Amino acid sequence: MTTFSISKKTITFGDDSGDSVIASGDISKNTITFGNGSGDNVQATGNISQNTITFGDGLFDFVTADNVSQNMITFGDGLGDFVEAFGISQNTITFGDGGEDFVAAFGDISKNTITFGNGSGDTVAADGKLSNNTITLGNGFRDEVSIDGGSDHNTIIVGNGNFDDVTLAALSGTAIGADTIITGTGSSDTVNVAAHTNADTFGFSLGTNGTSFTKITGAQTGDQVAVGNSAGLVLTDPNGLGNTLVNEGSNSSWTSLALFIQAIAAMPGDTFMGNNGTDTFIFTDTANGQTGAIELAGVFSGANSTISNHVMTLQT
Repeated sequence: MTTFSISKKTITFGDDSGDSVIASGDISKNTITFGNGSGDNVQATGNISQNTITFGDGLFDFVTADNVSQNMITFGDGLGDFVEAFGISQNTITFGDGGEDFVAAFGDISKNTITFGNGSGDTVAADGKLSNNTITLGNGFRDEVSIDGGSDHNTIIVGNGNFDDVTLAALSGTAIGADTIITGTGSSDTVNVAAHTNADTFGFSLGTNGTSFTKITGAQTGDQVAVGNSAGLVLTDPNGLGNTLVNEGSNSSWTSLALFIQAIAAMPGDTFMGNNGTDTFIFTDTANGQTGAIELAGVFSGANSTISNHVMTLQT
């Protein structure tokens, strides 16, 4: 189906592959439903806005336009589904378990709720800014959020797969910050943030340890650390960050987080902090005896950092 602009229609397809809704202008305020064929798509030269778009379980279904805004877009379990535009804003975008799904913008991604399933290789990427989004990644491996234009006021929750990566770069200037990034129990997960004006918060999952943990690069004085999970930050007993901070000082023999954990005598309700002169290690033992750990690039002081209401504030 191809026309100049499409508005206020109900469009339903069967299970054939390659079904399309294409406009050389705008597509707005429609209800568009596809079956389980592969390569189904909605495309506009102008804007795609205020639509309800539902895809089946086919492969490589997609939505693309100059701007995609205020839509509810739902994909099935097919591989390689995506939304791509110059600007992507105020949408609810939900993917299934297919894997290698992505949301990509040549400009900014703002004010969206983006949820992925448990497939591997899911990605959110923007050449511009990432601002005021809620992004939830599933339990697949090598999921990624990669931003070049700075970030602010996002909540990013990473699942329990290995080798996940969140990179919030600001190739020009300093990011606004105030992002909350919560990582799971996977191994070799990484978070890299640019210099930022407002404090970021890094949440780590209970069940992390010396071999399955996240390393944070770019944390700075005033940033916060807490326990988190798929529902958000955990700021109460019995599963919040241990509220008593124990300063373990600095020891160059702690060449890894695992060796730091081996060297401490854990106690429920305590959080232990130390460094090896290069990296900082944090290990918590919650009020009910659950444990978790995280590593930060750079040296932060256990003597000067503080914990209040199950949130640590980093100081050097």
